[in-house]
This record gives sequence, structure tokens and C-alpha cells, in this order.
Amino acid sequence: VQMRYSDAIIELDASERSKAHILESLSEGLVLHAPDGRIVEWNPAAERVLGLSGDEMGGRTPVDPRWRAVRPDGAPWPGEDHPASRVLRTAQPVVAETMGVHRPDGSLVWLRVSAQPTLDAANHLTGVVASFEDITTERALEASLAESVAAAERTETQLRVLAESLPIGIYRAEPDGRCVYANTRWREVYGLAPDDEMDWVGSIHRDDVERVLTDIRRCASSGQQFESTFRVGGSDAVERWARATASPVRSVEGSVEGFVGSVEDITERRRAEVLLAKSAERLERSNRELAEFASVAAHDLAEPLRVIEGYLHVLRSRRGDQLDDDARSYIGHAIDGAERLQDLIDDL
Repeated sequence: VQMRYSDAIIELDASERSKAHILESLSEGLVLHAPDGRIVEWNPAAERVLGLSGDEMGGRTPVDPRWRAVRPDGAPWPGEDHPASRVLRTAQPVVAETMGVHRPDGSLVWLRVSAQPTLDAANHLTGVVASFEDITTERALEASLAESVAAAERTETQLRVLAESLPIGIYRAEPDGRCVYANTRWREVYGLAPDDEMDWVGSIHRDDVERVLTDIRRCASSGQQFESTFRVGGSDAVERWARATASPVRSVEGSVEGFVGSVEDITERRRAEVLLAKSAERLERSNRELAEFASVAAHDLAEPLRVIEGYLHVLRSRRGDQLDDDARSYIGHAIDGAERLQDLIDDL
């Protein structure tokens, strides 16, 4: 039994180390909220993105006023409506919400936040895992692009020079999604050669095309910002993941004349997410096996203990008057110890 217990502990420790290594390697911040909202675990990226030390991070809740969170339009974002707060309240996931948070030094960092509930075997909420990435540069770029397009005739040459130097793909598209301008990085993300037609839709995985086109049509009709994550395949036929965003360009009358946006290759990020999910699955399996082992161990320990306790009671009841005070005291201590040990086994 001891060997089985040790093997289970070793396997659990290895799984924990693997999880810690993955968390430390992520560029996205990850925090774990307890059911009462307190942050109880986080990775180094969370401290770096939020500008907080470990002492400042631990124990902070979503409703803490020091976050000074704001919505994308600059309006204050109450703590009770933060993604983690909503998940704690509803146990429903929140995906890819844009939030501004003020760091302790006063700077404003923009985050793309997702939050997922963690549930036990009985489907009870045990906490919330929140992930976030710093999109401050991306938001600034998109705002800059939207302003530049409005004066495209005056700044077209400068804009193209700037676009070619950027590490992400940028583009301008018609309301129906047809691309009319794109930089070199945009072509690289979609696996298109310099002289290829800008048929980015043809580069999207066939299972994702209709969803992406539906999102484009919806944004064109509503004037909302476009954002979509999908699979693309280049000339090497290797499946890759991309995330595209776009902001509407409006006419003087207010109608949507097109979109300007960006696209980035997020293949490595997706692989890291898959690895994290597999690690979590292994950890869950290890915890389940450990729980099963604990149940068996508890049963194996409880049976001989009940026999010992029973004989002690018989000895005290049948021979107690033949024993001196010390012997009766020893028996009493033994019975008390056996009962405490039974309580420990029941807890196990």
C-alpha cells in the first residue's frame, strides 16, 4: 500500500512540474481565482503584463478598486461586471473581452480577457481561470490605421512604407471582404506569393470559411468591429492558425465603406494552449486516480483498526475491574487514539 501511495505521489509531482513549466513559458497571463474571488495562483506573465508583484497580486479580487478597469470606449468597468466576477456568478465562460487596466505606475494596459469556470466531479464551481494578453500595441495600431485610411490620398506612400515594416499583417478590404491592399506579412500569414491574387478566403480551411464570411457580412451590415480566429493552409499544406481583426471605415454619411485591420499567425499560441489543456487533463486524471487510491487505502486501514478498537472495548468491559488504574488509563488512551485515527481515515 505504501509503495502504491508513493508511486501516486511521484506521478502527481511530475504532472505538477510539467504544468508549472508550461505556465511559466506562456506569454499570456494566467490567474486562478478561488470561489470567493481571491487570486490564489498566477504565472510570471501575469505579473509582467499587469505590472504587479507577487505580494500585490495574491489575494486581490475582481472587485478591488485598484484595478481601475475601463471598457473599450473608456467608460469605467465595475468590478462586479469583470469577466471573472461574471463567471463566478454564472459559471458560464467569458471569451475574448477587451478590457483596460491601470497599472500601479498609472499606465493603461489593454487586455484581451477570457475566463473559464473550474468544476469538480459533482459539477460544482471550484474557481475561475482567467487568461489575458497585452493588446495595447495592437489597439494603438488599429486606431492609427483607421485614422490614416481617412486621409489615404495624402499619406498612402508613408502608410505603405510603415506597413511593410510591421511584424503583423495589415490589410484594407471592401465591405464584402475582398482585399484591396495588404502588406507582405499579410501574404505570408495566408501563404500567398507576392504575385498571387489576394484571395485570402481561398487560404482559409474549408471548415472555417462559412463562419468567417458570416462574421464579415454581420460586421459590414452592423458596422461593428470584425474579429475571427480560423485555420489557414499555405503551400506547404501545413495547417496553421490565424487571428484577424478589422475596424470599419465609414463614409461622411456614416455607412461602412470597408475595413482596415490586422492578421497574425497564432499557431504557436494555439499549440501552447493545446499543451496546457493536455497537462490539465493529465492532472485531472492523476487526481482522480489518487482519490480512488485514497478510498481503497482508507478501507484497508479501517478494517483492522475496528478489530483493535473492538477488542479494547471488550477488555475494558470484561476485565476492567481486574486492572489497576494505570492499566485502565492506558486502555482509555488507546481507545481515544483509535477513534482519532478512525476520524483521520474517514477524512481520507
